[in-house]
Amino acid sequence: MSTIRDRLRYCGSQVPTLAPGGRREPKTAWRSCRAVFAIGLVGVLVGGCEGSSDARRQHTPNFAMYALANAMPVNFRDVENAELFGAFELAVRDKEIDTCMASDGLPDPPPIMESEGMNNADFPNLGAIKKGQFAGPGIPNPPDPVAHMAPAQATAYRSKDARCLSRSAHVFDEVNSAIATLEDEWYAVLATIDHTKAVRKAIVTFSHCTTAAGFGSANADAYMQLVDRLTVPLIIRDENRVANIRFRRLGVVYARCFAPVETIRERLRRRELPAFTRAHDRAIQLLTTMADALVRRLERKYGIGIPHTVPTES
Repeated sequence: MSTIRDRLRYCGSQVPTLAPGGRREPKTAWRSCRAVFAIGLVGVLVGGCEGSSDARRQHTPNFAMYALANAMPVNFRDVENAELFGAFELAVRDKEIDTCMASDGLPDPPPIMESEGMNNADFPNLGAIKKGQFAGPGIPNPPDPVAHMAPAQATAYRSKDARCLSRSAHVFDEVNSAIATLEDEWYAVLATIDHTKAVRKAIVTFSHCTTAAGFGSANADAYMQLVDRLTVPLIIRDENRVANIRFRRLGVVYARCFAPVETIRERLRRRELPAFTRAHDRAIQLLTTMADALVRRLERKYGIGIPHTVPTES
């Protein structure tokens, strides 16, 4: 399955889309690039904390809510919260890599801004899609640090960078392992929900809705393929103005037609969440305690701060 954890671990991935048969593996994911969120993203996303699920709040000292949102998301707001923890992880790893490279007198590798995915059928950002934003901003190409190095120097640099990258990942090994344990269990619940009669019926309604709007699609996957067919040729021909108009029109239809699916799924997820948290109380306590202690230590070490409070749900 494609999870939020994957988005923190890889620089990019194609996010799967929902069909009546349930979720499927992402087509591609790659580990070779180094990603880091801008620290300013933390301030931008702090407003996204509102709306997190009440059933988890009793387990969340300080900002450990963000780590828990990683493991047990209910909606796109939880995905935003999880990205705060991801932003912190990537920023710390960037610091670790820079220190590691400097130990051999090597320059810092350039940080890469991770693109934000909007087309996530498990937790779609319908507000962004309604504006025609089916995907996040592209990732800029950074300068190649080995472009002006001799071949032997470039080989040594890349080898050291790879070792530093691997070493930086171990800082979060225990927390990510705890996240993965909970996450696997929660996503099994989500898969069951996606196969319920209510969700399957809502997807059929989605198909009727898109057909009535002139963009008939059997499911979300088919609709996204249609979006590609109707926009990619325009982009290739540099007809960006026309492409943007089409993106917005397609986005309005998708957001309107898919909203009932999201409403039903979120309601069913919230219904299952209290029992899940009770059944996994020890694992939740372990994760939040570890995450809180780890981030406090790393904040002191690197001077990187993230919000320590989560606004209550209105």
